[in-house]
Amino acid sequence: MFVRQRKVREQNRGDSYLDKKSNHKQLNNQKHFYGPVHFLIIVLSVSAVVYSVRVSDLFLPDPKNLTTENHTFSGFRAQKHLYDLTRIGHRVAGSYESDVEAVNLLIKKLNAIKDEANKGFNIEIDLQTVSGSFAFVQKIVAFTSTYENITNVLVKISSNPTDTYLLANAHFDTVMGTEGASDDGVSCAVLLEVLRCIALSDPEKLKYGIIFLFNGAEEGGLAGSHGFVLEHKWFPLVKAVVNLEAAGSGGREFVFQTGPDHPWILQLYASSAKYPFASVVAQEIFEAGLVPSDTDFRVFVRYGNLVGIDLAFVSNGYIYHTRYDNADAIPIGSIQRSGDNILELIKSMANSDYLKDPAGYKHGNSIFYDVLGIFMVHYPFRLHKVLCYMTCAVVVLYILLKLYKQAKLSANPEAASFTSVFLSFCVINISNIFGIVSSLAVSCILIKFNAMMTWYTHMWFAFPLFGLPTLFGISLGHCLGSIVIKKWVEVNIRSFLYAVLLTYSSILFVLNQFEIKSSFLVWLWLLFPFMCICLPFDYLKLTICRNHIKILVLHLIGSVVPSLITIYHLFILYKFFVPLFGRAGTEIPGDAVLALVTGLSCIVILFYLINLIHGAKNGPQFVILLGLLSFIPLFVALSGQLKPFSIGYYTTPKRFFMQHILRTFHNSDGSIRKQDSGIWLQPMDYLHVQDIKTIPFFKDMQRLECEGSYCSLPYYYSMRVIARKQWYLLGEKPDGGQNPLSSSIYKREIKENRIRFYFDIEGPDHMNIFLTLKAGVILADWSMYKQNGTHIYSELDYQEPSSEIYFVFYSHGYYANSWKFWMEFERTSDVSIDLAEMGLARHYLHGKMSRTKFLREAISVLPTFVCETAWTSNYDSFTLR
Repeated sequence: MFVRQRKVREQNRGDSYLDKKSNHKQLNNQKHFYGPVHFLIIVLSVSAVVYSVRVSDLFLPDPKNLTTENHTFSGFRAQKHLYDLTRIGHRVAGSYESDVEAVNLLIKKLNAIKDEANKGFNIEIDLQTVSGSFAFVQKIVAFTSTYENITNVLVKISSNPTDTYLLANAHFDTVMGTEGASDDGVSCAVLLEVLRCIALSDPEKLKYGIIFLFNGAEEGGLAGSHGFVLEHKWFPLVKAVVNLEAAGSGGREFVFQTGPDHPWILQLYASSAKYPFASVVAQEIFEAGLVPSDTDFRVFVRYGNLVGIDLAFVSNGYIYHTRYDNADAIPIGSIQRSGDNILELIKSMANSDYLKDPAGYKHGNSIFYDVLGIFMVHYPFRLHKVLCYMTCAVVVLYILLKLYKQAKLSANPEAASFTSVFLSFCVINISNIFGIVSSLAVSCILIKFNAMMTWYTHMWFAFPLFGLPTLFGISLGHCLGSIVIKKWVEVNIRSFLYAVLLTYSSILFVLNQFEIKSSFLVWLWLLFPFMCICLPFDYLKLTICRNHIKILVLHLIGSVVPSLITIYHLFILYKFFVPLFGRAGTEIPGDAVLALVTGLSCIVILFYLINLIHGAKNGPQFVILLGLLSFIPLFVALSGQLKPFSIGYYTTPKRFFMQHILRTFHNSDGSIRKQDSGIWLQPMDYLHVQDIKTIPFFKDMQRLECEGSYCSLPYYYSMRVIARKQWYLLGEKPDGGQNPLSSSIYKREIKENRIRFYFDIEGPDHMNIFLTLKAGVILADWSMYKQNGTHIYSELDYQEPSSEIYFVFYSHGYYANSWKFWMEFERTSDVSIDLAEMGLARHYLHGKMSRTKFLREAISVLPTFVCETAWTSNYDSFTLR
């Protein structure tokens, strides 16, 4: 009997255990509702946002034909101007094509517009020839630009006598080797058509005057714009500027700089531009010096104290500054779009009372961006800071209050607690680190196995290549984190939602401490999810067991607006920066940068949605699937099927600077110490010469180590910091008669405790000076630009941080004499007898002397996907004593 009772008790205990196990399993199943269909909905929702962004980016208006109304911008008329200008060919400042043919063409077209204009307008055409000097200063470079006899073409239009004018600027010169259709021929064409439209309109509708400046040396060190600011008779009349530029070919013109500190300009642009395209994110990137270039806008602001707006074409940067940049590469819809916007902007600014005294309307920086090219959002930055701090305060206080109230109530597995939110916060941020590390790990593998830049031609390949590993890392972190969290509390989505809001609040607070204007993106990711996810989630008392579909919908609704704005900006960054890696120098591994950017973008866009993985039925299987999918694009990249560069359906060339150089090194007495000649190859991407080193012609090519003043190489641009890997193929001397210089180019004069050198140099229209001082010597004075009459700009030597290098960029017009200048040195100690090492480069960028037989042979064996920028140059090194 006792045995029977014992068996019954044991059976009851077994049944109780099985019931408890079954109930626990049932409870867990009630918490996991999201399956493949739900995650497919998320993928489709994000894809729909991406598609809408893509459609808006590709939209271009239909062009107006030649028979449209006279006061209406016609894309076909502007296109004809573009073809006429580019038909001249390469227009390097100082060449006959630029200073004679292009100038004559512009004057002819301006006279035709003047003859056709409404008689109520007063139109004057002027030709300026100017010389001057100024400093170009960025984060990593600082050089002095000096110029002589540069030619500018100007026209002034007004309907009544006035001392208030708006300046519209574009440049007609080009870099060597290109027709410059985008940079900046199309802008000149647009301004010619804008001028025609205004000249044929009602004079009473133009309140103030407009000056159109077609400057002749933007590529020549921004000389044309500075020459206008320096001494043109019309400059004192100018109150603001509209500058048109290009960093790409076609597409939409982009506002990337305004002001500074004049929000009225944005107001006018937002109200007048038919197809707005602008963002303060681009302005901050440009101001941070992350783009290795500059525009005339900086000259107008710094040396002319003007305010204004800077616009540029940014699409298809692959062919920017290449031989493929011709008129056929620019869609006529791009010309029409630009013209519609620029015409209305110029008319709006020229009729605004703000133009009379812009200084009186200086009210700080602004937040600005467009939404799919439909409308603009803009408001003062000081208001943005207040909104950010208020939003952070409300979110943090709300969450703390909720957690405090929950702490007093009985335990609820779907409620948040201080402990669950803290643990969720840790899991989220550790998971984000996992995601970034996974993405960067892929880039390291690509660099290790020499499979870099596979995304260069197919830029959207970067999303699966770096995005899938990021998602794998994040999801893995969340799954592992949920296992750890279960040891202390129940895992719930509300805790993760609170943790994400607190994370964004912390980031937003820090960004505003540093006054980062791009923080508006973070603010959107805090505001909309708080309003559309958090508040409905709490006040509708939704639970994952009963309302998992509603919770999913709330997450999608709360993410749609910030996702749209974020993906829109990501498109802009990709379209601009991916082509930029083809000319950003040899030191920046584009794979690592793109992996970081793509990883961060995925984290931001899916920051809230990824939390739903804690309600997934098969979370671990989902992570494994992501891991397997991540290997597919990696295998494709490693297989070599996607080549970095291409010419054909996609035109994405590899860039080289190639110079046939003659280097001569002189002793202090003027005698020649050493001389060599050959082809200097300056690659412009991280792959440097890997694509051509197997070509038999280049088999004897050697790596050049940096030595001497500015590496003893005839750099054209001040870019040694970003392009340090150099190769040299020894060969015959240039056959164009470019002889070395002798010490007769300078004379020495001792003046008290200083030594002055007078230089008189005959040479081509573009030359450079590289000056490195010896220890115990200072450059006390020279005849070129000095800030406030005393300070001479220099840049640090990256090899010897304690040493400074003085870089001078010189250009002259078609009609010019020899280059005359002087330098004065002073010894601060008797450490060295020598004063300085001076390198002088002479660049033959155009004409018969620009290409030698040896250089043409080198070009002929290059692969078809290589787009070289080639010329001949001399480098002479002198030791000044």
